[in-house]
Amino acid sequence: MVRICGAGGTKLQMTEKLEEAIRAAKALPGPEQDAIAAAILSEIEARRTATGAPREFGSARGSIHMADDFEAPLEEFRDYM
Repeated sequence: MVRICGAGGTKLQMTEKLEEAIRAAKALPGPEQDAIAAAILSEIEARRTATGAPREFGSARGSIHMADDFEAPLEEFRDYM
């Protein structure tokens, strides 16, 4: 692994595989480099949100509904009551 300095002075580690991919991408024409960079950033964003990134409070408002008789006894359990 190679240490590089990221934004704000944070230390990032880049694996040899990632370095190899970057070297290979640099050999491509500019538009193809942009397409690869966009795909990588999209994948990173998808993984970041899938792994517990902070959610916006209230973003699910209105999408969850509870029945009015939610706490009513279920017919299936009548024999056990």
